[in-house]
Parts: sequence; C-alpha cells; structure tokens
Amino acid sequence: MAAALAGIRAFVTSIDIDFETIVQARDRLTSRAAGSASRSRLVVADASRLPFPSDTFDAVFCFDSMHHMSGCSAAAEEMERVVKPGGRLVMADLNPKGLAAIRSLNAERGESHQENACGLENLSRILRSNGAHVDRHDYDFVSVFVKEKRKPTLPNTWTPLAADDRQNRRRSS
Repeated sequence: MAAALAGIRAFVTSIDIDFETIVQARDRLTSRAAGSASRSRLVVADASRLPFPSDTFDAVFCFDSMHHMSGCSAAAEEMERVVKPGGRLVMADLNPKGLAAIRSLNAERGESHQENACGLENLSRILRSNGAHVDRHDYDFVSVFVKEKRKPTLPNTWTPLAADDRQNRRRSS
C-alpha cells in the first residue's frame, strides 16, 4: 500500500510491529518508481501505541491488519487520534469468507494464520462508539470502514440569529 500511495506522490508513513516486514517494505519501495522511497517513512511501532502526535495525518489507512491485533480497540483509538480533524480513517479487513480463504491457503502450505477475536462487528462497534457515522462497504473477501474524524466544536460558540429568529425575539419582548 505504501508503494502505491507513494507512487501517486503522496507522502506516506507506514508502520509495522515486525522489523523484518519493515525491511521488506523498504526493499519494495526502493525497487519501485524513482522517488517513492523518498516520499515514504517506515517505522517499527505498535498500532496500539503510535509514536506520533495527535492530529498528524490527513488520513490513516489500515489494510488487513486488525484481525492480527490483540488490542484492536486500542489500535483503532490510536489511529483515530493521529488523524487530523476532518481527515479520514479507512480500515479494510478480511470478512469471514476472506479469512476462510487465507486459512485454506496457509493450510496448504502447512502454516497457520494468526487471528484475534476482534471481528468485523466488534470493529464496527468500536468505530461507532462515540456516535460517529461510519460508512461500511462489504465486498467478496473484505469489508471496508470509512470514518471521518469530526472537527471539534468550540464551547459557547456564538452563531448569528436568522432574520426570522430576530423578529420572533422582538415580538416576545
């Protein structure tokens, strides 16, 4: 994903908890189109404790990762924390059909597939926990959630009255 985004001239920060995965990503980026690596920053980090200030990124993309994370609630909260107000959090993860396909492929190779109990319904609940609107798109093997981070509202914000409201106030005085 980092290579695809950097290829369209986006500045990308990618994280993974595994150092070897970061090394592989760096190798892929340097073999791609010129400049992709210079627009990418690769960081070894735990998604549930991101090493970035709040409101840092225009968007956060998380692809096929949540089903691996033991602390999916903390990870989702951290991802939302680092998105700027008005920015988007996009999470795509395998649905039951997708997980079954991965399990089958891994079984053929004699490997296992690490999964947690987060699940798509739990992820949906976590993303909607503060009453936010979340768009959900279900595809053959993947479900995608898109959440826009609300811009904060200022307390005691004064808004001018509409003309009708001003007239109604004068009449009641």
